[in-house]
Amino acid sequence: MNEENLQYKYCTNCNRKVPYDAVFCCYCGAKGQFSDAPARQKRSHGSGTVMFDQRSRKGFIARDPSPNRTYLGTYPTVEAAEQAIDNFKEIGCPNL
Repeated sequence: MNEENLQYKYCTNCNRKVPYDAVFCCYCGAKGQFSDAPARQKRSHGSGTVMFDQRSRKGFIARDPSPNRTYLGTYPTVEAAEQAIDNFKEIGCPNL
């Protein structure tokens, strides 16, 4: 079978690409735990925190990567919260 015509899915346990017709993950052995898209990668340790705002039930809270984890704001999307953290790390200001 031609490599570009082969369909893939992603193991939800190890996040690796496996053939679409697989029953078990050929890397970690997980059975039937697959997704059509790869799982979102976590931010590395010490790079800030993004979490769902449990109080308002809308938006995402961003905290800076320093040990005191200063609140940077609530943002409508994960991407906006991550951008605020990146801006804070670069210039010390979450909003541009």
